[in-house]
Amino acid sequence: MIRRRTRSGTAPTGLASVPSKPGTKPSRTNESQTSSQRSKSGSRQSHDFITPTFTWDIPKVHKQGIYNDLGVKEINVEGTVDGQQLIANKGANSKRTKKQIKDPNSAEVKGHLVSPDQFKPEQPHIHNGHSCSCKKQLQLEKPSDPFSCLSDEIMLGIFQWLPMTTLARCARVCKRWSHLVFDDSLWRRIDLSSKSFASGILGQILQRGTTAAKLSRCAIQGPVFDDVVTELPLKVTRPTSNAAKHSKSQVESSLKPTLHLQYIDLTAADTRPEQLVEILDRCPGNQIKKLSLESCTVSDDVMKLVAKHGRSLEELNLCMVSGLKEAGLKAVLKNCTKLQSLNLGWANLSRKEMDVFVENVPKSLEKLNLSGCRQMLRSVDVVLLACRCPTMKELDLSDATAIDFAAIDSITEQMTQLQHIALSRCYSIPRLSFVQLGSLKQLRAIDVFGLVQESEMLESMKELLPGVKINIYLFSAIARPTTTKKRSNIWEIMCYE
Repeated sequence: MIRRRTRSGTAPTGLASVPSKPGTKPSRTNESQTSSQRSKSGSRQSHDFITPTFTWDIPKVHKQGIYNDLGVKEINVEGTVDGQQLIANKGANSKRTKKQIKDPNSAEVKGHLVSPDQFKPEQPHIHNGHSCSCKKQLQLEKPSDPFSCLSDEIMLGIFQWLPMTTLARCARVCKRWSHLVFDDSLWRRIDLSSKSFASGILGQILQRGTTAAKLSRCAIQGPVFDDVVTELPLKVTRPTSNAAKHSKSQVESSLKPTLHLQYIDLTAADTRPEQLVEILDRCPGNQIKKLSLESCTVSDDVMKLVAKHGRSLEELNLCMVSGLKEAGLKAVLKNCTKLQSLNLGWANLSRKEMDVFVENVPKSLEKLNLSGCRQMLRSVDVVLLACRCPTMKELDLSDATAIDFAAIDSITEQMTQLQHIALSRCYSIPRLSFVQLGSLKQLRAIDVFGLVQESEMLESMKELLPGVKINIYLFSAIARPTTTKKRSNIWEIMCYE
């Protein structure tokens, strides 16, 4: 007799797919019976939905985490659950990322079922000094930057009092400091005297908007600029415009950085003519106002670049230069029509160069130093010079042993505005002729070192020339950049180290 199982039986205590005992497997006979029963009662199951239930005597605190992992939901006694909603929740839970749970009430389990004993309560966070991972604690320990509260104008006002070496180190602090350090206002007037520059270093400094540079006694090693200019094609396939027809040298010159230099002091600098050409070539025309090349080696190319600034050049110091030739001197004298102060002392001018100078000396000249010419400067040259430069205010003809009384006579007649004259060691001039200089109403000083040695003679000259200082200035200051005790000044412009 076959006993037939009806639906009036007791509902299962758990899910149908979960075995009653862990580790046991359902037999094939049970599976076949279950399938046959489903096929026979298929019509009735389509109309009625068996409500699954799940009971487990565990703490209520840990139930929600286990339910989320299994994809089920707890059913109230009086409520019902939609089956489609359960399937949707199970699919959403399977796509969640595996994260470590912190709160058992709301977190997920790492992809597998764990027992409630494995859950541990959250430990309170304890600060442990510098190794603490708390973000708030790290913010409290982080020191505040007082410079972040200052504006750029105040920062620039602070940086302007720092030396150049310290200022260069400040550029490594942060991006803001680097941007402020390279501001043009901090590099306009610099004092780099007695420094040694490697290849390309000086060019990087001068490109920062420098207008006044004191480079006396500095040593420049290698080229001044390290320009990397790509090689241009020698042939142009399509000359569509006039710009395409420019030569390679013209295009390369347009790519070179331009300098803003107006006052340059290169006195006794260890340089070569090629390096001077690099600096002067990058200065636009009619920009340099005062230039000192004392004790430097020059060439015709250097002098031609100096002549390019003829309309702006006011003072030029060529004292004790070497390599000065006739062509370069002529180019400077012809183009520099506004030149006011010129120093050619001890420049070893030859007779041809002296003739070129006398014939082309600009009429605007007010201060001139021709000391050390010795036999090359004659009285005839002084007469021509007095005719061409009647507005001369300061004249130095020391060590010109060939000039005589005729030179003094022409000076007193033509240079009526003369204030200071130096005739030291001019042995061909009679001593009594110095008294004739007293006719110059604006004369304030006379230097006659080596000619008046006796104290009685000196006292008699002071009586004959009242208001005129005698033998006060040991050295000439014509066109020289530094003449005072302030060694950082060039032409009364303060430069900063």
